Amino acid sequence: MKSKALTLVDMYLLDHWFEIAKLNDAIIELNDKIKRMVDESLGTLQEQEWWDNKKFYDPFEFTKEKEINIAKRTWRVGKNKWDIITLGIWGLRSLDDLLGQTDIPPALYICCETYNQKELFSKHVIQFSQKILDTLNFKYEGGKNYPVYLYMSENADEWVNVLKRGEFKNRIMEYFDTLAKFIDPIDKAFEKIRGKK
Repeated sequence: MKSKALTLVDMYLLDHWFEIAKLNDAIIELNDKIKRMVDESLGTLQEQEWWDNKKFYDPFEFTKEKEINIAKRTWRVGKNKWDIITLGIWGLRSLDDLLGQTDIPPALYICCETYNQKELFSKHVIQFSQKILDTLNFKYEGGKNYPVYLYMSENADEWVNVLKRGEFKNRIMEYFDTLAKFIDPIDKAFEKIRGKK
């Protein structure tokens, strides 16, 4: 039985396998550096003016492979670890995410996915956040699981330049400062739902 003929791409890969393997290793190393920069940024969150160690969980508590989440202790909505409202950043932990090679582009969000009153919560968060949303320069979407979902404006070339100029950690902190504007609207939404006001 004859095997299928190799394509031009296959031939190129075979002709340049050593250089390609080195490039692949370099990409893995760069992705590790990006993750370290994200982790270093999380380590400095506690220095932000709006951060309060007594009110917030450790910033690494709710961080996953593709998302960085922070949460206040009062935002718990159940007994399981992820039964909590989070402020988060999606898609900054790899080169593929930053350069648009994944299905979901980098974004900022409020997640209330596990809350049994998510529709009411989302309605109140949007109501209390409207002035903030009007001042931000982001493409905005919202829904019942993510009442605020803001797509970052950087394209692939801009992210490359941010990385080259050494501004990546500062950009992450700027995005967390943007997310911090939604702390008060989340608190107000909980107060309204829980009947405090």
